[in-house]
Formats: sequence, structure tokens, C-alpha cells
Amino acid sequence: MRLTHLTLTAFRSFQKCSLGLDAPRIVCAGVNGVGKTSVADAIRWVLTGACRGTDAKGAGAGHLIPEGAASAEASVTIQGLGAVARKYADGAGGFRVEGFTGTAQAQFQALYEHLGTTPAFVAAALDSSVFLDLTHVEAKALILSLLDVQIPVGSETITLDELERRYQRAFEDRRVAKKV
Repeated sequence: MRLTHLTLTAFRSFQKCSLGLDAPRIVCAGVNGVGKTSVADAIRWVLTGACRGTDAKGAGAGHLIPEGAASAEASVTIQGLGAVARKYADGAGGFRVEGFTGTAQAQFQALYEHLGTTPAFVAAALDSSVFLDLTHVEAKALILSLLDVQIPVGSETITLDELERRYQRAFEDRRVAKKV
């Protein structure tokens, strides 16, 4: 997943902001209080529904709206997919993915199916404190999926997921054989 653009409208300290993210590395620099962390929060909020100031389920999003504004909105553009946007106004949130249909929840699920990951993995990749809260198994899976580990087995190369499936199948076969 490669983010190419970020747009903020009345999000925390930003009234209107548009940032191109299509570079090998992006560095946000500035004095305290200018919004560096808010940029990261906006990306996390759009993609997971939660960020600093909200709970894990996104409750408290009203705190993202700057004084004098009626709503907060942020969107990111994902290369090869399009815009993903989240809005909060009047105590209710909205979520949409360009080219997807259905309820916000259905679009959210479809987004992660399309990306081949989970909201927890994205949150962990965007915020190290979330990563540190993952279980050992979840942290290991995240790291190995990010590294795209491939394992040579004979003449083929398999992924860790395939290795895990083979292990589970062998474990089950052994359990059945012991019963017999």
C-alpha cells in the first residue's frame, strides 16, 4: 500500500491542507504545535477509524474538529486504488472508498480485503505504541508480512502463510494418526 496524497479539511490545527506523499521518504519538520503529529494522526484516522484523541473504536472523534468548524474530514489517496476518506460531523462519522459501494462498514471491510491486511496491522505500522501492544504472534506476523519472507522448500518457494498451513495440516494429520 503506497499513499500518494493527503487532504485535510478542518482536522485538528489544519483548516485546509493538501500534501503530496508520492516520494521515497516524507519528512515533517517544524516547531512544537504546528501539526506534525496531526498529519500522522489523520492518516491513521482515515485508515483505521482511530487515532490520538479517540479510543480504539474511534469514539471521541469530536475532539478532532478545530474550534469554529462544524466537521473534520481527511482523505488519503492509495496508489492503484483511489481516495479513501473519513468525515466526522454532528456526532456521526462517515467513511467512503472511491469505487466501492455499500455501507461504510462494508466499504471498510472491502478495503482491507483489497489491501490484504487488517486494521490492526495498519495501525501498528503507523504507530509504534500500537505495535508494542500486539501479542507476540501478531507482532511476528506483522513483521514477517512486511518483510515478505519467502521460504525455499525443495524446488518451490512458499510464503509464511503457506508454511503455517502445511504445519497445521501436518499437526492435524499427526493428531488423527495418534487417535487411530
